[in-house]
Amino acid sequence: MALRGFGDWSVQYILSRGFGRPDVLPSEDVGLRRVIGHYVARGRTLSPSQMDRTLAAFKPFRGLAAYYLAVHWRLRRPK
Repeated sequence: MALRGFGDWSVQYILSRGFGRPDVLPSEDVGLRRVIGHYVARGRTLSPSQMDRTLAAFKPFRGLAAYYLAVHWRLRRPK
């Protein structure tokens, strides 16, 4: 992570998508925090720790749950 532009989000994304780890939650993703906040926090954008706590009930599939909520959000929005 010492490389510029390569941080927590990059590591989380690679672990979840590249290595198929369904519990890895990209909690640094602002867009995802906004989407999860829409569903569980009356539209507020969650902090990374709030998102971790909110999706704790979905262990060991937190990342997968977040992915499906994001897909639902994307499909429900009018074009």
